[in-house]
Amino acid sequence: MSALVVGLLFNAIFDAQGGVIHRFVTQIGLEAWEPEWLGRRLPALFVINLAEIWRSTGYAVVILLAGLQVIPKDYYEAAMIDGASAWQRFKSVTIPLLMPAIHINILLSIIYGLRVFDIVYILTGGGPGHDTETFSTLILNEFSQDRYAQSTAINLVFCLLLVAIAFTYQKFSQKTEVEL
Repeated sequence: MSALVVGLLFNAIFDAQGGVIHRFVTQIGLEAWEPEWLGRRLPALFVINLAEIWRSTGYAVVILLAGLQVIPKDYYEAAMIDGASAWQRFKSVTIPLLMPAIHINILLSIIYGLRVFDIVYILTGGGPGHDTETFSTLILNEFSQDRYAQSTAINLVFCLLLVAIAFTYQKFSQKTEVEL
């Protein structure tokens, strides 16, 4: 789903003046207990993380389902003939053969988590007080204040950081052979 749609949806849910949660809490008389969802650091980080998880879950599930579909049924049949229980088949066949899909999901989650911009910008704009600012919102702020050199330098460092993380993760997660 589009990050714009997710950001607007979560903004409509968690808005302090007219959001769904605010209206519900007001109707049951607990408005004194309601945190300022997008106006304070920890609740804003919670809402941003919740929105990003909700947005990316479908994509991760599709990758895992594709990984499950390529596992040959012969392996399960052989494990059943050998007397393996359902748990043993899951632990010894499914998980090892699903690891490439799991590694792809982890790598994409790390990269998307580091470069998240749209949901943060829509929900908080990097505030309150720069508490939810990310590399991407920092780059935009520098660029919009006509500090092009700083913006470019931050962008270059950010790009190198993403490449280093991706290569490091690939090196540590790489297996040459799956033992069944």
